[in-house]
Amino acid sequence: MNLPQDPYTILYLNDYLHGLGGAERNLLQILAGLDNKRFKPIVCCLSGGEVAASLKEQGYEIYTLGLRRIYDFQAVKSLLWLRQLIIKRRIRLIVSYHESSDFLGLMAARFAGIPIISSRRDMGYKLNKRHVLLYRLCNRYFTRIIAVSEAVKSMIVQREKASFGKIVTIYNGVEAGLYAESVDKTSLKRSLGIREDDRVVGIIAGLRTIKGHRYFIQAAAEVVKEISGVKFLVIGKDEHEPGCSAKELIRYACNLGIDEQIIIAGERRDIPELLAMIDIVVNPSLSEGMSNTILEAMAAGKTVIASDVGGNSEVIEHRKTGFLFPPQDTKTLSTLIVECLKNTKKAELIGMNAKKAIHARHDVKAMCEQNMALYQQCIENYAAKKSSSTN
Repeated sequence: MNLPQDPYTILYLNDYLHGLGGAERNLLQILAGLDNKRFKPIVCCLSGGEVAASLKEQGYEIYTLGLRRIYDFQAVKSLLWLRQLIIKRRIRLIVSYHESSDFLGLMAARFAGIPIISSRRDMGYKLNKRHVLLYRLCNRYFTRIIAVSEAVKSMIVQREKASFGKIVTIYNGVEAGLYAESVDKTSLKRSLGIREDDRVVGIIAGLRTIKGHRYFIQAAAEVVKEISGVKFLVIGKDEHEPGCSAKELIRYACNLGIDEQIIIAGERRDIPELLAMIDIVVNPSLSEGMSNTILEAMAAGKTVIASDVGGNSEVIEHRKTGFLFPPQDTKTLSTLIVECLKNTKKAELIGMNAKKAIHARHDVKAMCEQNMALYQQCIENYAAKKSSSTN
């Protein structure tokens, strides 16, 4: 491969950088893994926050547009500003995350005459009819589309009528070395009000209805009827979403008579340490593109029980590297939790299989290399096409 004399400058455009969702984690991993001899990143977000501030402290060039919507006068000004930035900094490619950045980025790319890659991280559960219609109109103009799983790819083709050949599936990666067992589990349990000999079943997800926390609590109510000494740990940022706030989940647990077994830990930054303490990780989500939580739990060698939605079945081989259950089926979920708690040797074996599978298929370095190869291809193909059209 002939490297450019100077690295290609890439503009990463994201809707918001105030929390660590799947798209934001992917962006941080790619920024950390970029080959700086080949690529130079510039990050721009419509709405900033703690992640944006952290990137700035790390020395990344980052801009915040302060946009609440992309269809008003302020958005037009931002679009013109983006075009000038692209020209001034000789940006060669835009990589966009989330729908507003996709549409704004596409307009900026078209005005400036550069390629754009739309990075799609979920099954489009937030998209309304207007968004779907816009994607149907716009998908033909994206240079390429990254899908985080085959399930996401199929959704884009079927629902948004995108060209199958334009979409590239690149699975999420995980840095397996982070998930070591060298943790003082007793002290960590004590800090959360958990006894040393208690078993721990956990869910790690922002408190949103789509993540299925109520099904987790319903299943917990069934499990405690059969097994004592189990605590159910809820880890995730309280988004104050109606029906799924921390207060409402606690009230729901009280109504089921298991408030003493449920622990709401809130948002945490010590996920690797917490995973070392947790015995079983549950993902009862109603929709997933490619769950980072599942990948991280499997990388830690934990038994994972996940709803069979989206890309989950592409990661978990049922009863070999984890367990799958029909979404909202709390009876099956509780049965699987009880099975794993009673048969610890089998659960541990499945956790070991999971760890090996993640090492083989979801290495973060390989994920970054796949992204960089696509960037290089898009930039050089676009330049060649542009050159041939002017000759």
